[in-house]
Amino acid sequence: TALDVVSEGEKDNLREVVARCQALAIRSINDSWGVFSTSRINLLPHQLWVCHKTLRKWPVNKLIADDVGLGKTVEAGLILWPLIAKKRVRRILILTPASLAPQWQERLRIMFDIRLTMYSGELDTERSDYWNTHDFVVASLPTLRKDINGRHERMLKAEDWDLLIVDEAHHLNAQEDSGATLGYRFVQSLIEHNKFQSKLFFTATPHRG
Repeated sequence: TALDVVSEGEKDNLREVVARCQALAIRSINDSWGVFSTSRINLLPHQLWVCHKTLRKWPVNKLIADDVGLGKTVEAGLILWPLIAKKRVRRILILTPASLAPQWQERLRIMFDIRLTMYSGELDTERSDYWNTHDFVVASLPTLRKDINGRHERMLKAEDWDLLIVDEAHHLNAQEDSGATLGYRFVQSLIEHNKFQSKLFFTATPHRG
């Protein structure tokens, strides 16, 4: 016990003790929050809060609604990094507006070293088995929602994804007067076939949807 060590006069080097305590503290916080993997980013309190809240339980199904410009890509990276590091997620599908797909690919690579494959309809053929050979995919929702050359059927037959992320999720809406959008029906079909273990929807607020 600690009392026995003191009574016997045993002492450890103070610097080693302090360094060991700091290392354990960093490891504990990083395991819970996943923040020290991103030392190049100036993190904001709300981003840490979202990360911590989302990672508390798994699987997770959440709508993350921030004001415009508050760093939803960073929040997604903060959530993804510890999940990937712990091998909790192995297959990820990220759906975004067409103009934002390259931005997601670039930011996650630069800030978190998460390598996403940009979806290409030309490569998605029956022979290529695209969805079983690409585990981290970012795709344009306007492109993917169109069922061209049996694309949707191949997605339904492919291995399930551990996580679906949808950016600008207000584009997935179903209203009484106008009905459901094409994107809504596409994502709903995948969900109804249990293709995703967890789902994160990012959107700005306020919105109608």
